[in-house]
Amino acid sequence: MGNLSLKPPPPPHHTKLPVTSHHREAAIGGRSASRRGALWDGGGLGGAMGWEVRAWKRADAPELLRMLREWAELEGGPRPSCEEALLSALNGAEPPPVVLVAERCGPPLGGFAVASWGFSTWRGCDLRLGELWVPPPLRDQGLQELLLRGVAQVAVAAGCAQLRVEVSGGPSWDLPSMGATDMGATEGWVGVTFEGAALRELARPPPTP
Repeated sequence: MGNLSLKPPPPPHHTKLPVTSHHREAAIGGRSASRRGALWDGGGLGGAMGWEVRAWKRADAPELLRMLREWAELEGGPRPSCEEALLSALNGAEPPPVVLVAERCGPPLGGFAVASWGFSTWRGCDLRLGELWVPPPLRDQGLQELLLRGVAQVAVAAGCAQLRVEVSGGPSWDLPSMGATDMGATEGWVGVTFEGAALRELARPPPTP
């Protein structure tokens, strides 16, 4: 089983990671590691039935777009307008997100996971899994867990203190049984989101008394 590792920009401490030629071109968003500050190493994460988790490439954009549209159709949510808009969103983030895909002998892809870098004054750098999607017909093949383990491998290799899982609806397995901690139950964390008009209103100066 190979390793998926990534140097986050900036890393919590300097760690020299081995680089293989197989993944030298698999930088986040298809750009060079020197420009984006992120480089994939290792040979992927293998699973059952021939599936493998690897870093996404620019050539995967049409497949990512297909899965995002399927996700929006089945569960609701915004639909990406085109491949160019998707690439712009992924390439425009600083630092770039971690994007993994599940593949078996080329397209169609079997799912994807998107995580972003975070920081906690309590624990230091962390990785936050915000999207994980596997098409319903493939969910009995262990792909959700395989993608989760791939993201965890990136977090460990980068020296992160924790992996936060914030996916919509929750995966179809028991995360606490895998060692996850319910932050709401143990530390009283409350997860909310501000978006659209509510976010713009919150960004305004407070009303004068």
